[in-house]
Amino acid sequence: MTLSSVRSGDTIIISDIFDKCAEIKAIRFGIQRGARVRCIYNTRRGPIILGKENQEIALGRGLAEKILVTRERG
Repeated sequence: MTLSSVRSGDTIIISDIFDKCAEIKAIRFGIQRGARVRCIYNTRRGPIILGKENQEIALGRGLAEKILVTRERG
């Protein structure tokens, strides 16, 4: 599933980033393969708010469509 399809409150692991340009943008936000993040806010419109450690990051939907994630069990 892509990052744009996760629900608010989900904890996810970044599995893959589909293109090099998107990967560079994501790394600037501290998001890379294997990173564990929490979806704080996703209404299916506008940016997706992620929490990682003590920071919150807003990612645009276009970038989120290029990031493959898996939902963490537990």
